[in-house]
Amino acid sequence: MRKSLIGVVNKPSLYPWGRPSKDVFVSGNMVVPFKGKVVRVPHRFPVVAIGENACIDALQAKFNERLQGVKIPWLCLNATVRNLAVGFAPFVTANGYIPLTPFGQVDAVTKVWVSFFDEEHLATLDSTMPGYTRVKLNSNNYFLTLDRDGQRIDEFFIYQADKGYMTDGLSPLTAPMTQKQVFEYLQGIENITRLLPERYGHSYMAMGYKKISNRIAKNTWMYRAPNLEGEAIE
Repeated sequence: MRKSLIGVVNKPSLYPWGRPSKDVFVSGNMVVPFKGKVVRVPHRFPVVAIGENACIDALQAKFNERLQGVKIPWLCLNATVRNLAVGFAPFVTANGYIPLTPFGQVDAVTKVWVSFFDEEHLATLDSTMPGYTRVKLNSNNYFLTLDRDGQRIDEFFIYQADKGYMTDGLSPLTAPMTQKQVFEYLQGIENITRLLPERYGHSYMAMGYKKISNRIAKNTWMYRAPNLEGEAIE
C-alpha cells in the first residue's frame, strides 16, 4: 500500500504534500469545491488531519486500493483547533520522510482539515497508519471549529504517533518545517549524523531508516511521550 501511495503523491521529500485550500467534496476521482450546508449524520465521523490524510491524492490512493473501487464520497473542510500543535514523529518512514504528529500545547491555534468519514473509511485509515493510534478528542480540551461558519465540532478523531513527538531537548520541533530542515537538525546530533547520507534525499534516508529511527529512540532526550488527552481507539 505504501508504495502505491507514494506513486500517487510522487515526492516523499515534499511531504505532507498538497492540502486543499478550500472546502471540497470528493467522490472517487472527482474533487469539486463544496459550498453547501454541512449536515451532521450519525454514521459519519469527523477526523482531523494534519499530514498525509489531509492530502486528497493520498486519501484517494488509500480508498481506491483498500475499498476496491467503492466510491464512497466524503467532505474535506478547513478548520481551526486550539490547544493542539503539529510536530514531527521521532522516526523515519520506510519511504525516507519524517511524518507529522499532533501534540497538546496550551493556547496553540492550528489550521487543520476535517473530513467526515464512515466506518469503511475509518477501517481503511486504521490499516494504513502503522505506528499511529486513532484517538477520540473533544472540544472541551481541544476546541475545534469549521472555518466556513464557526460551527463547533464537539467530538472528533485524530491520529497520534505512538512514539510521541520530536524535540530539540527543550522545545518541540514544530511545523512548518521542510524535510530538508529536519534532516539538517539531525545532522547536528553527533551520534546520528554518521548514520545520515552526506546530503538530503528521501531515497538515501529510506536506505537507513531503521538505523536512524533506532538511534533516535535511544536518544530519549530527543522526544516526548504522546500527550493528547483522549480515548485511544484500538
